[in-house]
Amino acid sequence: MIAKTIFIIAALVTISKGCYGFLKWYKSERSAIRPRLLQVLKSDKVFVFFLILTFCSAMIALFYLQINAESSFEVYKPFQPAYEKYKSKLGKPIGNVVKENENKGYIYQASHEHAMILYSMNDMNFYFLNDNSTWEKYRDKWDRHPALKNDDELRKLLHLPDSCDPPYAGVARLWNLDPKKFNWMGGRKWHCRYNQGAYQYFERGTIIGNFPRIKNDKIHKSLLYVLTDDGQWESEPSGEDAPQCDEPIQLSHPIKYNPSHS
Repeated sequence: MIAKTIFIIAALVTISKGCYGFLKWYKSERSAIRPRLLQVLKSDKVFVFFLILTFCSAMIALFYLQINAESSFEVYKPFQPAYEKYKSKLGKPIGNVVKENENKGYIYQASHEHAMILYSMNDMNFYFLNDNSTWEKYRDKWDRHPALKNDDELRKLLHLPDSCDPPYAGVARLWNLDPKKFNWMGGRKWHCRYNQGAYQYFERGTIIGNFPRIKNDKIHKSLLYVLTDDGQWESEPSGEDAPQCDEPIQLSHPIKYNPSHS
């Protein structure tokens, strides 16, 4: 990509110098050139046609190289095996990988009775992975109300029994806004936050990882999730050790949560 960009810059500089030189020469010789130029245009139309064709071809080639240079992002190396397997569905990468630990972020994972929920702080999207291998995406609104991070308050808010662990934070906010749309996921079995994680966008999907199969998994390697725009998701081993769980905090709730706050 860098080499192509340098080539394009060099080509544009060369063309600019040539045009400047031509204009400078034309300015000094235009009184003698005009009659001859008109004669050429009248007598040698084939030459003029190929001159214009060559110029247009050069411009098209430069435009193509520029577009190609802009779209030639590299697939993140740990994602490469999964990408090769689903390349035809994902298409080309449309951006470089985003690493959470390099952007002061984190990834979050919540295992519910009927769904696995993934979240990346820099991506700001919740990915709901259904049991039937389909997925849906919902934007996080970054609601910092402490009641959304307190299980006791959330059970009251969502009318859940004491035996049910409620959804957490932004997921709880979505459930509260539209219970009929989100209560299918069931209660939370476990959830974790990890400081290590990454995601990358492609033409027709996203790869996000790394996540453990189960909480504090010390046996299996971590998983990558491949989410394609046809609404299907797949999991693939990443080859890296599973991250260890940082338990999401429980906040006190001195201010009662008002649904209109959302």
